[in-house]
Amino acid sequence: MLLLSTAAEVITMTAERSQDGGSDLLTAILGGSVGFLLGAFGRSLGIPSDCRGHDAAVSDRDEALATWIADRDYLLRRECKGLRDSAPTAPPAADPAGVYGQDQERFERAMEKLDRKIADAKSQALHEYRDEARRARLDVANVIANEGWAHRAWRRLARQPVPALQTPDAARPVLEAWRKPSSMSGGRPTWPDDATKRTLDDAIESMPVTGP
Repeated sequence: MLLLSTAAEVITMTAERSQDGGSDLLTAILGGSVGFLLGAFGRSLGIPSDCRGHDAAVSDRDEALATWIADRDYLLRRECKGLRDSAPTAPPAADPAGVYGQDQERFERAMEKLDRKIADAKSQALHEYRDEARRARLDVANVIANEGWAHRAWRRLARQPVPALQTPDAARPVLEAWRKPSSMSGGRPTWPDDATKRTLDDAIESMPVTGP
C-alpha cells in the first residue's frame, strides 16, 4: 500500500511540475516512475517468483505430455508390427485351375481382419491421447488460475507471456501417422476412428432412430 501511495504522489507531483514542459515530458516521467514502482511492488509480493514457478510447472507438464506421446507411439508401433508379422502366407498368385480359390478367400478375410485390428489399435491410441491432452490442458489452466491482476501486470511489464503447451503442435506428425489407414488386404483402406475429432454433435446427427 505504501508503494501505491508513493506512486500516486509521484504522478500528482509530476503532473503539477510538467504543465509548462509539454505532454511528452509528462509521459516519459510517468512511464518511468510508475514502471519502477510497479516493479518494486511486484517484487515485494513475490510475484516474479510466482510467475517463474508457474512457468516451470507448465514446462514440466508439457514435457510429461511429450514423454507420454513418445511412449504411446513406441507401444503402438510394436503392436502394429506384431499384427503385420502374424499375417498368413499368401496362396500362389498363378492358379489357372482354381485349386487355391478357397485359400485365397480365407487369406483375404484374414487380411481384412488384420486391417481392422491395426485400425482399432490406432483408434485406441488416438482416444488415449485425446484424454491425456485434455488432462494436460486442465493442469495448465489450474496453474495459471493462481495468477491475479498483479501477475498479469508483471508479465506485461517484464514481457513474460503466460506459458502454454507446445507439445500438441509439435506432435502433429506423430498423430497424423496414427490417423493413417491400414491397407494390408489390398482392398478398401480401413481407417481408424479418430476420437480427437469426435464431437457430441456428431453423435447426435448419426444416432439411429432405434438407438445405439
